[in-house]
Amino acid sequence: MELEHFESLYPATTRFAEVEKILAFIKEGSSCQVVSVPGAGRSNLLGFLAYNRKLRIKHLGTEQTKYHFVYLNFSEIKKKPLIEAIKFIFLGLVDSLRDRQMDKDYEMANRIFKDSLQLKDELVLFQGLKKAVDYLALEKKLDDCFSV
Repeated sequence: MELEHFESLYPATTRFAEVEKILAFIKEGSSCQVVSVPGAGRSNLLGFLAYNRKLRIKHLGTEQTKYHFVYLNFSEIKKKPLIEAIKFIFLGLVDSLRDRQMDKDYEMANRIFKDSLQLKDELVLFQGLKKAVDYLALEKKLDDCFSV
């Protein structure tokens, strides 16, 4: 059972049309951008993809296991240096694997994260992030999707 986030409590049909449009881009391997006025629920919409398993199953069926959505709110690291942003992205990826109880993948990504942090170097940390994403994408055949 995944860790329960607020977005996981919504029904699988929540914001159906918007989710379908976003997933159509993702399925074809394209990126997309969600633009809205403040307060329209953009963060909730992206959170649904990351935290609502029922919604992912409704839209992706058995293929939902091929995708891994990571929700990142960059307003949490406003005015921080680049190394802090890399840590934030890396930590978001590691935490998302733990939340979805992908234990072996979590252990691998967490080990890479901890090893990369020890040297306290921006480039080493970034290379560690790339290594973790490559592991998930190439070895585990998982499409990583970052929602920011």
